Amino acid sequence: NLGDEPAIDAPAPTADAPALDAEGTEAEGTEADTAEASDPLETADDSLSEPLEAPVVVSANLSDRAWLSVVADGENVYEGIAESGFEETWTAQTSLVFRTGNAGGVELSVNGDRAVVLGDSGVVRTLTLTPDSDTETVESP
Repeated sequence: NLGDEPAIDAPAPTADAPALDAEGTEAEGTEADTAEASDPLETADDSLSEPLEAPVVVSANLSDRAWLSVVADGENVYEGIAESGFEETWTAQTSLVFRTGNAGGVELSVNGDRAVVLGDSGVVRTLTLTPDSDTETVESP
C-alpha cells in the first residue's frame, strides 16, 4: 500500500546539482548546465597554471633604406627592403629575431624602452629579443 509507506524528506535541489528528469538522468539544457559552463572555479583553475609572459614589442623607424627580416615566434612576419621613413611595430609572445643589412639606418625601440640606432651604416646586425629585452640589449653588439 502506498499510503502506508512513510514520506521521504528529500533535500531540495541546489544550483550545483544537475536537474534530473523523470528517469533520474540529467536533463539537457537546464539552468544547472548554464551555471556549470560559467563556473568561476573552472576559470580560477586556469589562473593557477604558469602565467603568460608579456609579449615582445619591437618598433622600427628607418632614417635610411635598409633590408629587414623579422621572425616572430618562429614565423617570418616581414622581409624586404624598406625605405627611409618606414615605421612598423611587431609583437611576439616568446622571441622576435630582427635582422637588418643597414644598422645605421634603423632606430629600434624594444618593449617600450627608448629607441636607439642599431649601429653603423652598412653593418649587418641580428638581434634576438625576448620579453626581458630592453635598450641595453640593443646597444650591446
